[in-house]
Amino acid sequence: MKMLRKFAVGAAGCAGILALSAASLWELDRAFPPPLPAELTVSTEVQDRDGQLLRAFATPDGYWRLETRLDQVDKQFVDMLVTYEDKRFWDHEGVDVLALARAAGQFATSGHIVSGGSTLSMQLARLIEPRESRSLGSKI
Repeated sequence: MKMLRKFAVGAAGCAGILALSAASLWELDRAFPPPLPAELTVSTEVQDRDGQLLRAFATPDGYWRLETRLDQVDKQFVDMLVTYEDKRFWDHEGVDVLALARAAGQFATSGHIVSGGSTLSMQLARLIEPRESRSLGSKI
């Protein structure tokens, strides 16, 4: 009985240290995010004297990045995008734990990727800063 109690105390201590370490790493990551360019390179635009777009050019790395504010995008499109890609977008801070758990459960039961757990924020981060590996670590 003494041995079982010692094991339980040790396991609880390890779990506490693990939880404290995870919480500390989470807070450090939020306090010191990876450096991003001051301004992402956007496409060069040629406009007429009234500000109407005449022509745009791809960025030096070959991408089309036209600067757009949320109020310039059709609300119905934004609603559709959020509904399809990240239903709980407004309810989490970039990581949807429920979606990750669902995707992990589907992978565990089927042996292959059935659905993803990426949020819109994760997808944007992957586009801005591509990684070669598609692991849980690179996702988060």
